[in-house]
Amino acid sequence: MFQLNISKLVGIFGGRAALAAKLKADDELESVSIKRIDKWHERNNMPLLRLIDCMILAKKSDLIINVYDLINEKGKK
Repeated sequence: MFQLNISKLVGIFGGRAALAAKLKADDELESVSIKRIDKWHERNNMPLLRLIDCMILAKKSDLIINVYDLINEKGKK
């Protein structure tokens, strides 16, 4: 089984606070609280629409993210 490495994804944007601020600053994307990002970490899961928001934010920020690089085998980091 595989899972998304939430820590790695959030780290690309500079951490939880930075990601939350960047999403809030973009009127086209849904704002997300730091607490919600913490829930993603706790569950090792995030809603698909928030992943899409992160990918759009990355594109707007000229960040290149390969989603395959964010996938881990469950139980491995």
